[in-house]
Amino acid sequence: MTTKAFFEHHPRWLGRFGPLCLPTSVAWALAEGTFRLGLLCGTRSEGSGASVLQLTRTAWFSIKKAGEVLGWKPEVELDDGMRRSEAWARERGVL
Repeated sequence: MTTKAFFEHHPRWLGRFGPLCLPTSVAWALAEGTFRLGLLCGTRSEGSGASVLQLTRTAWFSIKKAGEVLGWKPEVELDDGMRRSEAWARERGVL
């Protein structure tokens, strides 16, 4: 699955219709600036320029090896997992 397919669920959680699409350079600058401002204010965040670069990489990872080595397999479909994640976040008041 693509990063976009994974993250397109999140705007709906916030009552929006679709992800915000920005050029990578703009997203990187915003994330890095916000990250550095947070450091100055004593706040740590995972949202940094490095995060944007990681999320915009063109790379493929297969769960096949996890199945072969660890015997792992997904137990829920993406849509169900996202519904569960949204419910979890709402129960804890982070949405």
